[in-house]
Amino acid sequence: MAPGQDWCLECGSAAPGRLGRRPGMRTAATVVGLTLALVAGAVTAGYAAINGDAGRDTAKPAAASGAPIAQAPPSTPAAPPPTTAAPATPTTPLPSVGAPAGVAGGSAPVTATPAPAASHPVAPAPATSAPVTSTPTTSTPTTSTPSTPAIEPIDLGADAASLYDPYTRSTASSDPADSYDGDTTTAWKVSTAGDTGEMEVGLVVDLGKKRSVKELKLHTGTPGFRLEAYAADTAQVPPDILDTRWAHLNSASGVAKDASIALAPDSHKYRYVLLWLAKPPKKGPTVKINELTILG
Repeated sequence: MAPGQDWCLECGSAAPGRLGRRPGMRTAATVVGLTLALVAGAVTAGYAAINGDAGRDTAKPAAASGAPIAQAPPSTPAAPPPTTAAPATPTTPLPSVGAPAGVAGGSAPVTATPAPAASHPVAPAPATSAPVTSTPTTSTPTTSTPSTPAIEPIDLGADAASLYDPYTRSTASSDPADSYDGDTTTAWKVSTAGDTGEMEVGLVVDLGKKRSVKELKLHTGTPGFRLEAYAADTAQVPPDILDTRWAHLNSASGVAKDASIALAPDSHKYRYVLLWLAKPPKKGPTVKINELTILG
């Protein structure tokens, strides 16, 4: 073996005293150095692997998107809720507390800390209003009486009046037109036989068309007879006084020289008006009608 050689390279024998020597610092240093080398190599390999992966991820181009990048609209700051400041709490000094024995300087006043103001709005208490009671005004309804339309004389045409003698009781008769000619000196005159005490003749007036008849006015030179008023709404004059088509409107006994007799109180319309002479005056069975007017 060469000087400093521990083992024979041909037979493998150890140098004298080599096998009995305990491991020293050299052997420990060798083990530690190999361990550190292995650790350093592992750290270096790991670091290189991490850097390689990161570089490959960075080198990849970002995927392009055809859609525009939507930008978030600017946020409108929300209005802070109204803060109702709580009324400040007056600072009330607390009674002094004596310092413990052995502490110089006496007692210091302790000030109470006011309560923090509420950060949320305090809802005001709803005001309760007393109901207002209004007294209704009672108005008295005004009742208007409908005005009665004024009645006017009906214009009678030529030959409007004629003798009505269904029982042929007349013994003499003048022109019926004299009863409505506007002249009181002229008169329609009719006479009957006086053996029965009944005249039973009349004067019928044709109004030309159906009209309302309200009143009859007449002027006579032979007052005191009994007159019965009838009316009909037929196209022809009923042939008999007992015909039910005659409507009895009114009667008057002892007719005065100037008389006014009410006729139909309703609005029914008639074409014919009959002045039926039922009984003669006391002077005899003769009646004169100087002027007559029918109002409607």
